[in-house]
Amino acid sequence: MGATVTDALRTVDAGSYTVSIEPGLRPRFASLIASVAAAHRFAIITDEHVGPHYADALAASLDAHGHVSVHVLPPGEAFTTRATWAKVTDDVPAAGCGRDTTDVRPG
Repeated sequence: MGATVTDALRTVDAGSYTVSIEPGLRPRFASLIASVAAAHRFAIITDEHVGPHYADALAASLDAHGHVSVHVLPPGEAFTTRATWAKVTDDVPAAGCGRDTTDVRPG
């Protein structure tokens, strides 16, 4: 794991994925996601705290790349439960998402 900084962009190698941090990055989320995870469907899974800041704009921009569904969960460790997982695994396929879906989790 390491970090690289180029101008204002900071990239953190988190092992199996990379985290990018940059001022003004939000408008490029969809194109960046689609460039590394080309899919026909995108499932945005977020919570009630993060969702209002990112989900709608991200869904609107990802829509140009495929079908998008948004799934908002209650926040906090108290809801990190089997019941919450069951809701996600029921709701995502019910929204038309399958094996060709990219799971996007802003936050």
